[in-house]
Amino acid sequence: MYSKNDDVLGNVIPSIGYVIICLIKSLYMKLSRYKWISAYC
Repeated sequence: MYSKNDDVLGNVIPSIGYVIICLIKSLYMKLSRYKWISAYC
C-alpha cells in the first residue's frame, strides 16, 4: 500500500507537466503564426 500523499503527488506532477507542454505548444503556435504573417508581409 502507498500513502495518499504519494497518490496526490503522482496525480499533480503529470498534470503540471501537461499544462507546461500546452503552454509551450500555444506559444510556439503564436510564434509560427507571427512568422506566417511576416512572411506574407
